Amino acid sequence: PGLPVLLFQGIDMLHEHLERKALRTPCLKVCVASWLVDVGIRNGVPPEQLHVVPMGIDHDLYRLTTPLDARRPRVAMLHSTHPAKGWDVGLDALHEVRRRVPGATAVVFGTSPPPDPLPDWVEVHVDPRADVLVERVYNEARVFIQPSDYEGFGFTAVEAMACGAALVTTDNGGSRDYAVPD
Repeated sequence: PGLPVLLFQGIDMLHEHLERKALRTPCLKVCVASWLVDVGIRNGVPPEQLHVVPMGIDHDLYRLTTPLDARRPRVAMLHSTHPAKGWDVGLDALHEVRRRVPGATAVVFGTSPPPDPLPDWVEVHVDPRADVLVERVYNEARVFIQPSDYEGFGFTAVEAMACGAALVTTDNGGSRDYAVPD
């Protein structure tokens, strides 16, 4: 039998009691992003138990296929029902983009449809296959919005950037490893 290892992907996503109990387990914690080391330390985890293992993506799949100058004004965003993902903030941002760039369109995707009807200029993909996500979402968008309060890592933002979309993100923890303030 080997030693236990905890994969530390985020905080405040599950029941608080379970998360804190898991963090107190005396074992190696593999953090998917550097900000989670700070979270662990604030929660009393000895620093020697916390190690960052950078996340990666498949660049053979997530890649630029449509040059930016061939893309229309289009914004992409993840839809999630979890409150930390910032759906309402992101939706407000999409409306603001449309107000400032009248011909702009948007595309949202997620494992479930948004709760309310969206304007006809917003395309929705529910549980899209990876090839659809790459070609119809990421490679058609000029900008990807990540409005989350916090992200363990934020795969969708990194996937979108690998496909050429510019990233607009909140300071949500995970984005600190790949988003450079401008």
